Amino acid sequence: MITDPSPVYISTSNSTFTYRDLTGFATRLEHRYRKLVDRNSSTKVLIFAEKNIQTAFLIAACFIRQIPMVILPMDATRSRIVETIKATGVSVCIQPQSHVDILENLRKIDLPDLKSVSEDQATFEIPDFNPEALFAILFTSGTTSEAKAVPLKFKHILHAVRTSTLNLPLNSNDEWLLTLPLHHIGGISILIRSLLAGSQVFLSAINKTEELRNLFQTRRSITHASLVPTQLKRLMEDPDFSVGPNFKALLLGGGPISMAIHRNAINRNIPVIPSFGMTETVAQCIAVPYKSWQSAPEGTSGIPLDGIDIDLRWDDTSAHSTLLWVKGLQVFDGYLDESVNATAFDTEGWFNTGDYARIDENGFIFIEMRRSDRIVSGGENVNPVFVEEILETNNNIAEAGIFGIHHEEWGQIVGAAIVLKDTNLNLTLDDLKTFLKARVSGFMIPKKLIIVDRLPRTASGKLIRSELMKMSDY
Repeated sequence: MITDPSPVYISTSNSTFTYRDLTGFATRLEHRYRKLVDRNSSTKVLIFAEKNIQTAFLIAACFIRQIPMVILPMDATRSRIVETIKATGVSVCIQPQSHVDILENLRKIDLPDLKSVSEDQATFEIPDFNPEALFAILFTSGTTSEAKAVPLKFKHILHAVRTSTLNLPLNSNDEWLLTLPLHHIGGISILIRSLLAGSQVFLSAINKTEELRNLFQTRRSITHASLVPTQLKRLMEDPDFSVGPNFKALLLGGGPISMAIHRNAINRNIPVIPSFGMTETVAQCIAVPYKSWQSAPEGTSGIPLDGIDIDLRWDDTSAHSTLLWVKGLQVFDGYLDESVNATAFDTEGWFNTGDYARIDENGFIFIEMRRSDRIVSGGENVNPVFVEEILETNNNIAEAGIFGIHHEEWGQIVGAAIVLKDTNLNLTLDDLKTFLKARVSGFMIPKKLIIVDRLPRTASGKLIRSELMKMSDY
C-alpha cells in the first residue's frame, strides 16, 4: 500500500497526476462500466491508444479494476477495427474519437475527468487479482505477417513484472521515461511495472532525436528508460550524449543490438540493459543481468529471466541455425485464433518464438534474426541484420535495410534500402558492392539498391522489410 495520499504516478512536461488522481479516475470509470454491464460480467472494452495521459490512465485504471481490454492504435484501419470487433467479441468502447459509424453497435463509456473531484479514496491499494482473468488482448506488431491477437491473463503480466523487477529493481523514488507506444506491450509494461512499485512515469510524446537527447540532459529525475535500438543509435551519434548521475538503467528491446552500439554505450558508462521479448512473452523474457551490464558480451540479449526456460532447436530448413523456444509463467497460453497454435506450440507447451539464436559458454543468448527475415539466395542463408550492421559502418550511410527479392533462378536476391547522411551524395550500387566485397561473402552483397529518405518502421521501431520490397518496384 502507498501510505502517502498523493505521491506522483505519472507526469508530462506540463502536468502531474498522483496515485490519488488515478484512484478517483478508476472509481469513476468502473462506475460507468458497471452501469452498462452486469457486475459479474467480464465484458471487454475497446480502447484506441494514443501516447497521452488519457490512454495511460485508462490502461492503469482498467488494470487495477480488472476490466479486460482490447487495445488498438488510434490509426487502426477500418478493416482492422471490424475484424477485431468480430474476433474478440468486444461490446463496449471507451470514448471513440473516430470511425464512429463502425462502432455504432457498441455501448459507449465517456472518459472521466483525470483529476480527482472528490475524496474518492485517500490511499491507493493494489487489489487481489484473479490470475486466470483476462488482462488484455493485444496485437503483435505484424512486421512479417498479419498481426495476431494475443490474449494475456493477469498471471502473465504479474509474473512478467515480478521477473523484470528481480533483475532491474524499481523503488518509489524512481522515474521511468516512457516514449514507447501504448498499444504495444513495451509501453504498457512500463505503466504496470511502475504502478506496482509505487514509482513514477514520465510520459513523453517526443519522437525527434534531438528533443529526446535534450530531455535526457535536462530532466535529471529520470532513473530508467526504455528505448529501441534505432533510438539509441541515433542518440549515440552525438559524441557528447550522456545520462545524468542519478540514471540507473536503459532497457533496450525491440530487436537485436549491434555490437558497435553496445560497445559504445559501455565505453560512455551508459548502463544499457539489452533484452529480448515479444507480446507473447509479455515483453522481456531474456535480459542482461543488471549487475553485469558492464561485463556482458557485446551484442547479447542476456540470459533468461527468473522462471523462463529456453531451448535451442535445429531448424529443419536451415542446416546451421537454431530456433529459440521458450516456456514459463509469463508466456501466453495461445493465440485468439486457435488455428495457428498447433505450429506455435509443441505438445509440452513450448512456444516457438520464430527467432534464430545462439548461446555462448556462459549462458548468454544472442538473437540473430527473425526466421521470417531470412533471405535464401542460391541455397545460401543471408542474415539481413548482419549485412545492415556492416553497411552502417560506412561513413556515408545513416541507416540500412536489407530485404529479399524474388528471383526465378536464385530463389531470392538481396536488396538494400539506404538512408544517406548527406542527401546530396551520389551512392551507386557499384559503390556498395566495392565496400562490401572485402567484408561479407559474395552471396550477401545486394543486387538492388534504393535510396530512401527514411526506413519504414512500426510504432515500436521495428523495420518493416515487406515495405522495402514494395518500394523496390519488384
